[in-house]
Amino acid sequence: MTVPEGLAPWQLSTADYQIRPAGDGEFSLFVGSGGFHRIIIPGPFDPARFTQIAVRGIFRANYRIRVALDAEGSKPLSPPGMASLNRRDEQVVHFELPQLRRRRKPIDRIRVEIEGLARGFEIHSVELLHVPLELELPDPVGEPALIDVGGISQRGVGIATERPLVTELDVQPGDRLQFAYGIPILLRFQGLEPVLELVLESESGARKQGTYEFDEVRKRWTTWHEVSLSLEAFEGERVRAVFTLRPHRSGTPAVSAIANLRLTRPSASPRTLLLVTSDTHRADHIAASGLGVHVLTPILDALAERGVYFEDCYSSTNVTTPSHVSLMTGVHPRDTRVLSNTTRTSEDAHTLAEIFREQGWATYGVVSVRHLGPNGFGLGQGFDRMAGPTRGTFKADEAIDILLDWTERADGRPLFAWLHLFDAHAPYSPPERFERLYYPADKDPYDPALPALDITEGRIPVDLASVRDIEYLLAQYRAEISYIDEQLGRVLDHPRFRESVVAVTADHGEVLQKDGSYFNHAGLFPDTLHIPLILAWPGAPSGARVSAPVVQTDLGRTLLDLAGMAAVDFPGRNLLADLEGGPPPEPRYALAANSNSASIMIGDWFLVLHLRDHGLPLRVPRLRHSVDLYRLSTDPECLRNVAEEAPETARQLRARLVEWLGQSSPTGLATAASVSSRAMSELAALGYATGEEEVRAEDAWIDPACGCVFCSVFE
Repeated sequence: MTVPEGLAPWQLSTADYQIRPAGDGEFSLFVGSGGFHRIIIPGPFDPARFTQIAVRGIFRANYRIRVALDAEGSKPLSPPGMASLNRRDEQVVHFELPQLRRRRKPIDRIRVEIEGLARGFEIHSVELLHVPLELELPDPVGEPALIDVGGISQRGVGIATERPLVTELDVQPGDRLQFAYGIPILLRFQGLEPVLELVLESESGARKQGTYEFDEVRKRWTTWHEVSLSLEAFEGERVRAVFTLRPHRSGTPAVSAIANLRLTRPSASPRTLLLVTSDTHRADHIAASGLGVHVLTPILDALAERGVYFEDCYSSTNVTTPSHVSLMTGVHPRDTRVLSNTTRTSEDAHTLAEIFREQGWATYGVVSVRHLGPNGFGLGQGFDRMAGPTRGTFKADEAIDILLDWTERADGRPLFAWLHLFDAHAPYSPPERFERLYYPADKDPYDPALPALDITEGRIPVDLASVRDIEYLLAQYRAEISYIDEQLGRVLDHPRFRESVVAVTADHGEVLQKDGSYFNHAGLFPDTLHIPLILAWPGAPSGARVSAPVVQTDLGRTLLDLAGMAAVDFPGRNLLADLEGGPPPEPRYALAANSNSASIMIGDWFLVLHLRDHGLPLRVPRLRHSVDLYRLSTDPECLRNVAEEAPETARQLRARLVEWLGQSSPTGLATAASVSSRAMSELAALGYATGEEEVRAEDAWIDPACGCVFCSVFE
């Protein structure tokens, strides 16, 4: 539905609007004010004719958008709200409404509600789209994708009552057939569930048939059903497997997902590789670092003692999703162009998980925040199984429970497992047994008799602002890390992981307190970039330490080499070369969240070039193209900008940084995506800015010929 020329019969809750020609006889609706706006589109609308609503327009801010469908005598039907991205070009915000398939009553009107900042938005159309039930899941002859059933995503395809899955299997002695099946809750007609039928038939005429039912829905929750079949009767033969759905009654539509269909041939000693990323974990908050922080981490210390500890590892950025994308692809954020937690990674990215899966490994991922998960922004690529919270976060014990449960199902196959833990990220809530580990039990950090913290609003997370004693928050951060350490002991003591390749690192660090700013990772500093890295594997040199400067983007290449995949094409270099000294250090580059800043570190110098104006939670706002230069040997906290005192050093480092920025990939690995408003709210609650304009691959990071007041100093 395009915008009517005079707006009517559409209704708008504000008089501050314009109808603008959009070409080809069409019009757009421009609203120039912020706040709350409602568009009412009168019906009637036949619910059998659509299953999606797409709002097309231009949104120069993160607007919260929701739709509601009203029908007389019924509660409004409203899918989860979405949030627009801050972009200069047209975007499409999709709303999924598969539940309309169960509705018969006509829709009287559609409400589109938009709320946000006063930058204005432009609506081009509101489209009603219909997706046939059988197309809601991946085609059985196409590429499998992650499918969510009951909060667990598995890689699979969909079948329907008239769309079976047919595959051929070459069965060897000892093979078993494994698969999982389930129906996503919104695609399920309760009480009308189908029956799954499987027929196995060999060229010699051997035949086996089975039927599989779907459990009742409990509290709007469904689960995957796991199946493992002996194929002893078919050994040495080619077998045709046919999965079909028998409807509950004739004419009743039905779909089901079939996931992780494979022949398994268990090995007595399958290889295992575990990658742990501890979110917001500073390098100095592991006792083995020897950097002077009193924190108890006996499990990580023991891991470092049986492997290699990298003393000087830096991340490529200071924000969660971009850092993980670079880790999983070996590509710097400069070239991925993924620089926020709301940017989706393109399917063109070739990830570690995809490589391991291509090599026949099982690939499991358990993450503790929504935006990294299967319903997040693209990091599920290559994983057979993936779990993440649908809201809020997982505590370490919850995430580890899932991983250990899944590990039992790897069934003798080589396994690549990624475990992401979020406990060291504010707000802090360590278990009671850890809460006072580093803080006196008889002291009240909220005591109103204590002076209030002299911290300007916006420079400390809201959840922490009521505390009166900053030492309590520092103790809470350490307590969370000791809790993580304890829980990792459960993983590393599991038989599957005791003798495996293990890597423990972080996505970025944290500013605990610096120059009037507290408990954030908004800027580029050693605090936010220096991260732990421990590598252990069977035969590793016990207690080895690497003091050479390294970058985390090389970790993927190193893990592939340790897994016996040195011939596989993947960016980066093997970090273990530094055990024998390695080449002279190269500059280490980083890009900040939302492309606010870029940095270069080499030797004793650390220079930051600010690419955008940005402020909170930093005490001093940074201006576009200004430069900060720090000498680390005399100012490790980076509190004193010496760019004016060392102008030649600043000029040389800035020139190298600008040249490096100019060498970025012209395409990137970022793609636009709709974001739920709940996800956007959760990110904001965790301290992540969500209103910055999205970075486009074709945009230059900085114009080398810029003649602004800051750039002209370096001409």
